[in-house]
Amino acid sequence: MSDKAIDIYQVHLDVSTRLVFRGDTEAYAEHAQLPFVFRTAQGVEVIETARDLSEDIRQLHEWLGSQGVTDYHRIARDARYLDGDTIEGFHVTYALRSATPVVEPYASRMILKRVGQIWKTSYAEHEIADALYPRRNAQARHGMFSEQWSEWPAGQMPDPAQAMPIYARTTASISDAANGKGFDAWHNHYTVPYQVHYDSGDYTISTPGEARVFWDMLHQTMARTGADRFTIRPASALFLSDTRVLGYHDIALTRDGETRFGPVRSRMILVLTDGRWRCTSVANALSTKAFQEGEFEPSPDLPTLREIHERMKT
Repeated sequence: MSDKAIDIYQVHLDVSTRLVFRGDTEAYAEHAQLPFVFRTAQGVEVIETARDLSEDIRQLHEWLGSQGVTDYHRIARDARYLDGDTIEGFHVTYALRSATPVVEPYASRMILKRVGQIWKTSYAEHEIADALYPRRNAQARHGMFSEQWSEWPAGQMPDPAQAMPIYARTTASISDAANGKGFDAWHNHYTVPYQVHYDSGDYTISTPGEARVFWDMLHQTMARTGADRFTIRPASALFLSDTRVLGYHDIALTRDGETRFGPVRSRMILVLTDGRWRCTSVANALSTKAFQEGEFEPSPDLPTLREIHERMKT
C-alpha cells in the first residue's frame, strides 16, 4: 500500500463510502474516531457515541436508497501529512442516479488520524446546507469553507496537540478557585450566560446568584462527605474551532487523596474571550432530580451534546 497521503486518503474514502452504500454501520464505525466533529452551513455537530454514529450512517444509507442513487463516490483532490499519524485531505462527493446528480457535487475537507493500523476520520467540513442532510436540506453550499482551504493550514485550525494543555490549564485553574480563591474567582472562569446540563435537565446561568446555587451545593457536599479538595482530572480535549475547545474530565471530591464523592463524568466547552479560555457549557453526570431537591447525586448518564440539543428544542 502506498504511503503517499493522497493514496491513503483515497483508500479511506473508498472503504468508508462502500460501507455507507451497503449500510454496514458497524463496520463503518471502525473508520471513525469518536468524538467525531463536523461542520456544515448549519454549524458544528459532534457525534459522541457509536449508537449515534450508526444511526446517522443508517439514515444516510436509507436516503441514498430513497433517492435512487446508483453511484456514490468520494474523490480525493489533495492531501498532506500534518504529522506522522495525521492527514489533512480534500475531496468531492458525487451522488448520482445513473448520470444525473441527486445532489450537486460538493467539496469537503477531512482530518484522518491513525489509530493502530486504521486511518479514522476525526474531523470534517462539508459544503452542504445541513448537518444531517438525509433528514433535512440536501443542497450543496459551494464556497462555504473553500476560501479558508485555499491556504494551508486550512482554516488556520490550531495544532490539535494544544487542545489538551489548554483544557488541563483551565480545569486546574477552576479547581484552584473552588479550593480557596472564592466564588468570584471561580465564577470568572465562566461566560455569562453559560449552560449547565445534568442527566435529564438543562439550565442557563445568567447571573452570579444563579451560579451561586451550584457553588453552595458543592461546598455543602464537601462538608457532608468530609472532603477538602475539589479535583478535576482532564481526560481528553479537541478543537471545535480556533476559539472553541471541547473536553472531557472526571470530577471527584477528595481528602488526602481518597475519593469521598464521585468520580463524576463531565464535559465542558471552552471559548476564547478577551484572551482567556472560559467555560460556556458544562455537562455533569449528576441527577437532575437530586439537584432540584438541593443535593448532588451521581448518575450513570452523561447527556450527549446531541441529546441536549434535542431536549432544548422542545
